[in-house]
Amino acid sequence: DQWSERYIDAALFWGTEAALDFAVLQQLSEALIARPAPPDLLIAVNITPASLEQPRFVEHLSSWLERTGLPPQQLCLEITEQSALRRRGLKIALDDFGAGMTSLGYLQELPLDIVKLDRSLVHNLVAAEASSACRASRAVVQFLLQLGAQLGFELIAEGVDTESIRECLEQLGVQQQGYLFGKPT
Repeated sequence: DQWSERYIDAALFWGTEAALDFAVLQQLSEALIARPAPPDLLIAVNITPASLEQPRFVEHLSSWLERTGLPPQQLCLEITEQSALRRRGLKIALDDFGAGMTSLGYLQELPLDIVKLDRSLVHNLVAAEASSACRASRAVVQFLLQLGAQLGFELIAEGVDTESIRECLEQLGVQQQGYLFGKPT
């Protein structure tokens, strides 16, 4: 959403990404205390590398989990740095895969639990059926599903905002998230 992007851009400009990350976690904490998450819900939160550089980030995150009562297995931090966090049982996702110059090397080098397909790749799935973009996107998604089965990561499509995209991804067997299911908080 446009406002979210503006907040993130401003935080990056002023160097306050970590403060923004902790503010988001605080809001989530209040929501979880008021209404605990169902046990089958995976909550994904974007965390910037600046937060990871905070000296006591893992300690703060651990106490946050205790305060909210959220089991670590239900929290997925969307970042690339993960070693200490994985030891605590949190899931790690590679976000926006397929955008820009994301490397296939990440898939073999990083111990990932989840790979999230970028919306640009997802939206090409429902381009005109005969188009090369549609065929290429379907081939990439099918390849990543097979690769995920071999390497042990789940594939989740971002940007699901139409019924036609949802149906296509369901046929391919891909988990989904997007505005069709609800807006991010």
